[in-house]
Amino acid sequence: MKSWNEARNGMIIYIKDPIEVYDDETVIGSTNPFQKAEINVCDNESVEVVIDGGQFDGYDFYWYIKKDKPEELLTKEEYDLLKTTEKKIWSELQKYIKKIDALKEKSSDILEVKKLIEKNQ
Repeated sequence: MKSWNEARNGMIIYIKDPIEVYDDETVIGSTNPFQKAEINVCDNESVEVVIDGGQFDGYDFYWYIKKDKPEELLTKEEYDLLKTTEKKIWSELQKYIKKIDALKEKSSDILEVKKLIEKNQ
């Protein structure tokens, strides 16, 4: 989210980083990275976000407009763009890994031929 002006009640967002969840003073776990959530209440001072799914489904967290950064929350469009980009990069990486494996196999074959030539000289 580029600015707090984008926040709307009922808006689906994604929380970039995991949030530690406490019971009294004890940490009982943390949310998932890119946890899906919904903005429940948005006013001039804070944004209340309710977790959607996962271990902490229904838990609410607050972001304070004067203190926190809106970049900690992703809009659905920002999240979708990030996921699409990640998939493209992963696909390209897999292509390079296959090429590297093929080259390793060829170099292994070349070394084997070299050993056989040297052995039979």
